[in-house]
Amino acid sequence: MSTKRSCLDAALSYAKIFGWAVIPVHWPTEPPAPGAPRSCSCGKADCKSVGKHPLTKHGARDATRDETKIRAWWAQSPEANVGIVTGAISGIWALDIDPRHEGDETVRGLEAKHGSLGPTILEAITGSKGKHLFFSIPSNRTVLSRTNVAKGIDVRGEGGFVVAAPSLHACGRYYEWEIDHRPDALRPGPAPAWVLDLASGQGAFSTVSLPASSAQKISEDPRVKSLIEAVAPQWPPVASNRHELALAFGGWCAKNGVPFAVVDAVLRGVAVARGDDDVRDRIEAARASFKRHNEGGVVAGATRLPPELLKNLKTAWRAERQREDRNTGVGPAGADAATDEGPPPPEEKFESFPIDALPEPVRRYVREAATAIGCCLSYVALPLLAALAAAVGNTRRIRLKNSWTEPAVLWSATIGESGTLKTPPFDAALAALRRRQDAEFAKYKEKLKTHEDDKARYDADIKAWRAKKPPRGDPPTKPEKPFPPRILVSDPTVEALAVILQNAPRGVLLARDELSGWIGGFDQYKAKSKGSDAPHYLEMFRAGPVTVDRKGEPSTVHVPRAAVSVCGTIQPAVIVRVLGKEHFEDGFAARLLLTWPPPKRKRWTDEDVTRIAQDAINLLFDKLFSLDFALSQEGVPEPFTVKMTATARAEFVAFYNEHAGELADMEGDEAALWSKLEGYVPRFALIFFLIRQVWGEAKGDEVEDVDIRNAITLARWFGNEGRRIYAALKEEPEERDRRRLIEIIQRHDGQMTANDLRRCVRRFRKYGAKAALDDLVAAKLGTWVKVEGQKGRPCDLFVLGVYESTNIPPAAPPDSPRETPPETESAEFRRFVDTSGAAGANTDATAPSATPPAPDSSPGSRTGQERPESPGSASTPGSPSRDQGEV
Repeated sequence: MSTKRSCLDAALSYAKIFGWAVIPVHWPTEPPAPGAPRSCSCGKADCKSVGKHPLTKHGARDATRDETKIRAWWAQSPEANVGIVTGAISGIWALDIDPRHEGDETVRGLEAKHGSLGPTILEAITGSKGKHLFFSIPSNRTVLSRTNVAKGIDVRGEGGFVVAAPSLHACGRYYEWEIDHRPDALRPGPAPAWVLDLASGQGAFSTVSLPASSAQKISEDPRVKSLIEAVAPQWPPVASNRHELALAFGGWCAKNGVPFAVVDAVLRGVAVARGDDDVRDRIEAARASFKRHNEGGVVAGATRLPPELLKNLKTAWRAERQREDRNTGVGPAGADAATDEGPPPPEEKFESFPIDALPEPVRRYVREAATAIGCCLSYVALPLLAALAAAVGNTRRIRLKNSWTEPAVLWSATIGESGTLKTPPFDAALAALRRRQDAEFAKYKEKLKTHEDDKARYDADIKAWRAKKPPRGDPPTKPEKPFPPRILVSDPTVEALAVILQNAPRGVLLARDELSGWIGGFDQYKAKSKGSDAPHYLEMFRAGPVTVDRKGEPSTVHVPRAAVSVCGTIQPAVIVRVLGKEHFEDGFAARLLLTWPPPKRKRWTDEDVTRIAQDAINLLFDKLFSLDFALSQEGVPEPFTVKMTATARAEFVAFYNEHAGELADMEGDEAALWSKLEGYVPRFALIFFLIRQVWGEAKGDEVEDVDIRNAITLARWFGNEGRRIYAALKEEPEERDRRRLIEIIQRHDGQMTANDLRRCVRRFRKYGAKAALDDLVAAKLGTWVKVEGQKGRPCDLFVLGVYESTNIPPAAPPDSPRETPPETESAEFRRFVDTSGAAGANTDATAPSATPPAPDSSPGSRTGQERPESPGSASTPGSPSRDQGEV
């Protein structure tokens, strides 16, 4: 039997005739000797799923019915087995019956008790003489992949797949269809109700139990038990799918404030309940999602979770929040538990920057630069967007209607304490623009040299002309001195900027590593009678006309279209001071697109921006600068007007009306911020469209609906981020201290004893550590957990819970329980956190432990013996000291 050819033929038949999505699957290789076991084509000597796991990178998510892609797969791997992906994509799901674990006997017993499986069953015989029984997907129910729904029975549904005929099994036999139940003989029918209940763990099959001893070991926390009951019934049978689900589960928990300690315990409990023998991988997958979320990256979450699991998670977590409210006395007195909807949802937290909203090659460059630097995506994206806007400048405007156009002008600012990796991404974002300005200045030097020669000839000619008495003919023409080309400016006065703009009709980018000098210098050289610079910049924001009176020549400078984009960095304490009440009231602050991601520790990485990404972004800037002006009837350069397609306009109108409804319920600074976002949407859309147009991806000459949708996504992110930052900038000293305390605890994996806090923070050195943690518990920001400390004695461990705040989010948790603080912490932070022992700190970048140790009684454990609150008490031997750099 020729398996090479028939697996390809089968895959094409499954896809084209029956409409099933397929993937290529690894295959068993020929045994090295007669009677020897076959190994897997993946090359792993200890492969536990020989010839049964996907060849593609993303497993079942790569499933397709496309003939070209299928042929390409098998052209690359002609020996590959074939897998049919189950779930909605194929319209079928399957019961996997394993006779080696008495699955056939279980089916007979279930049929005797509940009734027949039904006549219209597709049936395949597996290589191990098991069975795959196929049913059609119900219209009102989601069937998820699950293991051990009954003895010897697994379910292959959403996110799963089955190895199909004529694939080769590791035992040497081939998968085949039952002769009277093959797909060309009948179509799969619906499963009986009891089979669906069996598959989904509902009805008579709804109980998911943990062994009492295992449950005791995992956690007594009711939150853990509740989430285990939500997750375990939906846990997929395939190892690769379990990894993907753990990533998504971790992302959802990170976004919804579930402490990682709870997530760890839940995954351990699920592993026990569902027989998952690689719990470490699941925990590390969830930890990776937590880390990426706290670093500001995009994580899988609700969109990657099966709908039924997502529903169960939301219900379970909401119930636990309500239970905590009732137990702690929070909420309205006498509220009826049956109708209590719990506290209001938490205010906005830091959301991952929507990198997928950016067009290529911008998306790739932002991702690679942020990875290479080790910073949040938004730290690269914001200044890069402003630079791209400046490259377009006055050459284009987007028309919303005859009376409303918007220019390609963006103002952005990245906020962070000193030493939090603001400058490297700022430089990376401007690298292409600075390269171009350097090239322009090189050309300018050549022009200046030529001008000097021309000027010398002119001086000689004019002298000779004047020497003639009387002078004859017209005087020589004086050569015009070239003006320095300006793309970037950093510290100009308004008067100087007006002159620059007069000679740069495209506009410029004002880029400063510290924006405080720009904003704070508005009125530095002005008498009170001359007013402020701010109105001029507000005109530049809309690329409007600017007229400036100055002492030098010319005494008056008029720029009809003064386009100035802005980007830079600023410290949180500084931005409050320089903006002040005045610039919040005049709308200046609302025009700034802001980001303030969680603080992140510097860590060495060998990642770097690839040459392909760097060359692509350089080429993109060259193409944008090649955009030319339109000419008026008088021959004056003016912007081309870009219109929207009908569908794009409909998308914008729908956003505009929804946005206006939101704005009606706002007031003050928040309303000012929201009002400016409606203008930023068309600006983003214009820039995205022009990038796609010069990159050859746009279909026509009008802004398309995809540009508007991505612009709306970005604007909503900036709205939530701005609202979050505004609240943080207004926090009281007490709120700031609480936020910083929470950041410290987050850096310790979200858990600390009072002793740990006493050793780390100077103001808690003698007293107050336990009281501070008690305050967090009273505020529902964490809880005390009894653990076994040193010498087997119990101690209290504080575990951080949901941080409900609009303030800056907690820092990304370290990869290991104990890390050295960065040498670049701000002075303000050092006043709060003790780093006095940094002299002995280990500043080398060491590889973190893959998995943090569970609380134990070993020396140095964070959960060591708790000591009573007493002034001047000494550290426990073996525990982290100040000299170890514990933050």
